[in-house]
Amino acid sequence: MASQRRAGEPETVNPMVDGGPTEGVSTLDGMFSQQPTVVDEVQEVPLQMPQQDLGWVIRPNCEIEDMTVGNPHHHLSFKEGTRYRVPIEVAEILYNREKLMEVPYPYEPQRR
Repeated sequence: MASQRRAGEPETVNPMVDGGPTEGVSTLDGMFSQQPTVVDEVQEVPLQMPQQDLGWVIRPNCEIEDMTVGNPHHHLSFKEGTRYRVPIEVAEILYNREKLMEVPYPYEPQRR
């Protein structure tokens, strides 16, 4: 007869009931029986980012404090008239709400 568990009490399961595996319960036998693959050469490749990830330049027409986009723990603040490089999502939101002095444009690093 099965006993009833109390709330918060862990359940113990015997995967070998009656000498064989229980359906739906894995014993992980044979899961790690293969030999590890040895990698003897690592090639470093420079990171290539799409254009949109390089950022967009914005220039707010008002003070913006504690703006969040995506992650609620990442706050953004902007001063009026100062140019900033931001992700495209931030540029789109501020442009659509008419909070920019000029149309955002893609950031292009200066080549030397």
